[in-house]
Amino acid sequence: MADHILPSLLDKNMAKIVERELEANGVKIILSERVEEILGRDGQIKGIMTSAKHDIDSDFIVLGTGFRPNSEIARDAGVELGYANAIKVDEYMRTNTPDIFAAGDCATARNYITNKDTYIPLGTTANKQGRLAGENVAGGNAKFRGIAGSAITKVFDLFIGTTGLTCEEGIRNGFDPVEEVIESITRAGYYPGNKPIWIKIVVDRKSGRVLGSQIVGGEGVKERIDLIALALT
Repeated sequence: MADHILPSLLDKNMAKIVERELEANGVKIILSERVEEILGRDGQIKGIMTSAKHDIDSDFIVLGTGFRPNSEIARDAGVELGYANAIKVDEYMRTNTPDIFAAGDCATARNYITNKDTYIPLGTTANKQGRLAGENVAGGNAKFRGIAGSAITKVFDLFIGTTGLTCEEGIRNGFDPVEEVIESITRAGYYPGNKPIWIKIVVDRKSGRVLGSQIVGGEGVKERIDLIALALT
């Protein structure tokens, strides 16, 4: 439905690099359209109809619908919900109800760049929150320092890493973001096997603070994004 792929991870200019990789491997991308109808006949799926009335034949259909927090049981028990209807927790994983803790994909997490609650259901976040909730339930006093939404994935031979805010997210959160993208190679030019890499840094114009980064390349993406994720803290 969005005007570029991976909208929660990448700004449009970086997503274009990934789109070229998909197209080079025979994947046709349709943007700014949504699936309106699944077409079938005699109990068999035949294709889909999009909002632009494109009729696309299909042998099979995969629906990637994203995540929503399963928070109804908490809401019905009187527990406060927060961003994206996730269970609102403080830095100790406590809810507003005494002796009830929440963690993971059902709970909010504080973004330490915006200092606002957010909902980014990643396994690393769930693991950290779960450990803290367990410790505090047992009488501990451990604090969750927050998240930057760091993530890495892969499309064919292209690695994609992100941390912090995209330029679009920076604008939505009241920053004045400026960006710079460099294109280079993953290792010294004289050394065999080097691959192209694109590194984007997003910075707040007023404060000079690094807000986030997006890296797309043939190798070494994780090591570079880890360094910037450290800088964000």
